[in-house]
Amino acid sequence: MEENRFYILSARKLAGELTEAEYRELEMIFLGNPLYREMYKKLELNLPVLKKSNATEQREVLNKLRVKLHSDPDYNPPLESAGWRKKLINKVYWNKKYKTLYFSIAFILASVLLYSLYTEKGQISLQKEIVSKNNISTKPGSKTQVTLPDGSKVILNADSKLSYPDNFMGDTREVTLEGEAFFDVTKNKKKPFIIHSKTMDIKVLGTVFNIKAYPSESLSEASLISGSIEVILKTRTNEKIFLKPNEKITVSSIPENKQTPNTPENKYREIAPLISINKLKFDNADNQVSEIAWTQNKLIFNNESFENIVQLLKRWYGLEIRIETNELKDINFTGRFYSESINQVLKALQLTHKFNFSNNNGQIVIY
Repeated sequence: MEENRFYILSARKLAGELTEAEYRELEMIFLGNPLYREMYKKLELNLPVLKKSNATEQREVLNKLRVKLHSDPDYNPPLESAGWRKKLINKVYWNKKYKTLYFSIAFILASVLLYSLYTEKGQISLQKEIVSKNNISTKPGSKTQVTLPDGSKVILNADSKLSYPDNFMGDTREVTLEGEAFFDVTKNKKKPFIIHSKTMDIKVLGTVFNIKAYPSESLSEASLISGSIEVILKTRTNEKIFLKPNEKITVSSIPENKQTPNTPENKYREIAPLISINKLKFDNADNQVSEIAWTQNKLIFNNESFENIVQLLKRWYGLEIRIETNELKDINFTGRFYSESINQVLKALQLTHKFNFSNNNGQIVIY
């Protein structure tokens, strides 16, 4: 409803949290009904008082004002009725008694909202009410770029999903990633940026890095290009791992079909993920970091198993590819491609190791 939206946007503007889109929305409300602009001016003048106000007392006064307003025979409460604005302008805007009463209600409501903005409990409550989630997804064979509300830049790789709020309220900036993404985070020491993935949470203040965490794969990676990042594993929340520039952390989780058998001797055994920290790989041809070559539309793999390469090719080209000969899955390949077709890539790999493949309208079988 317009009235509720006015109170929320006004409180956010007075608290310095209003986005550009919300500013335009509030201006449209002002244009639709001049009374709202006058009400906002009243709130703005009393901002120093609002910050110090007591929420309990505010609600008590608000209830009294509501009772007083509803007891008046000339009051018309339904805001959605077609003639409400005309009646309000005629009866309220030009009548000092009602104008003062209505300003008082607006003052108290916005005061309560503002009070919630300045308390931790209120921030959590307000986030639940007015912050909505954005879900950006890419299909296999496609990529996209996203600018987050704080100005941070994200390149989302194929078959990936990024979830983030309309506004980063509270003390942190938090997003959730499924798949792979390259982040260039806007620096803000007072508001850490946190990425949640399937195996780890990554906390940064402002840096450039890449995360690869596909739900269907056992390996997750975080590659740091510049700055610093703090890594917290889902299974070891009491430990923190810090990466330096040009370092990569790899976390190997055990797939569901390879879990330890549920036997008496394994009943209380906790399986920890395998963790390794290594230097980033560089492609000597153009001194490109291999882990982020995909952002430049370059397909690079170094001594990777054919099984892992096939997963990469499936996302890269958006095709269905499978290996029918198990012996081929563990063979390692190294390759560098830019604009080659899937057939050209496979034929190039055939020069290193003998195998056959068929391509039936995008259904590729390797044997």
